[in-house]
Amino acid sequence: MMHDHGGVPHALIDASVNLNPLGPPPSLDAVFGRVRELASRYPEIDAVSARNAWAARLAVPAERVLIGNGASELISLVVRAAAPGRVVVFDPCYSEYASAARSAGAALVHLPLQLEGGVWRTPLDDPIGGDVGRLGLGPGDMVVVGQPNNPTGHFTPAEQLIGLSRSGAHVLVDESFLALSEPPDGDRTSRSLVPHVAGRISVVASLTKTYAVPGLRLGYLVADESLVGRISDIRDPWSVNGIAAEAARVLAKERRYVEAGRTLIASERPRLASALQSLGLSVTSGEAPWILAELPEPRRATDLRAGLLARGISIRDASSFPGLSDRWIRIGVRTASENDAVLAALRDERERY
Repeated sequence: MMHDHGGVPHALIDASVNLNPLGPPPSLDAVFGRVRELASRYPEIDAVSARNAWAARLAVPAERVLIGNGASELISLVVRAAAPGRVVVFDPCYSEYASAARSAGAALVHLPLQLEGGVWRTPLDDPIGGDVGRLGLGPGDMVVVGQPNNPTGHFTPAEQLIGLSRSGAHVLVDESFLALSEPPDGDRTSRSLVPHVAGRISVVASLTKTYAVPGLRLGYLVADESLVGRISDIRDPWSVNGIAAEAARVLAKERRYVEAGRTLIASERPRLASALQSLGLSVTSGEAPWILAELPEPRRATDLRAGLLARGISIRDASSFPGLSDRWIRIGVRTASENDAVLAALRDERERY
């Protein structure tokens, strides 16, 4: 699992993960101070207080919201409850999409993302003659799309995803990194599919990433009431522990912290990308809180990662993503001083790339 998600226990700077570089918000200190109290009683079924708080935050009915044990759990539950015959994913993408499809017994269809001139694109602009159009999607199918996609960091136009749902296929949109990203048009709200959730569009998001609390495992789902009901019927009613549920309730009120993290990333990302390019890496475009880059031949990501780990810095070897070779790396955007340390280590490890 560590290989798939990044993260190294003893790295001084962990740029292999894509978390808010500000760390957990101070508002959680009060929750952590209540650990003994919260741990001594059963949590609410379905984390109802947290669910209501996030429904208010997202301006949707509470009946359309579920709080989960991370976005990965919710993705798996959506696929199980919707029971599609086929699940379409666009590679390279988050490995849990395919894992959820296989676990649910669905046929998995891999379609490649397009990379042209350093720009990634989801092939949805030709609904009839393109790869997606030739599939003949219908009510028995599901398409899973990251918004932005991990690891490419690009956005798929929201209107294309809405149009895709008109085929009858269920479109599951993963917005785990949306809050920390800077969409090309500068309007994050226009990129969210939450206002368009209906019978054939569902949205999951990770609170783990936005609030830098991976140890708590938190996420939310916004979906049609009938799908939420089916998921509630098949999942453990206490899948979210009491400490995490209370944290989720408190985090629903955190807005300035999220904006501060996003602003920091928006400032540091171009600087980090430019520096990586000056070091000879091929950086692809993207708006997410990380940078995806390709090493020049004959360098390999495993060698570079090993050298950086010896210096207390972890980056992601992106070769585990389907469709990427062993020359691809992903570097999470951190604070200015941490990014400087990553760049200094890369300069010292120049011979490895």
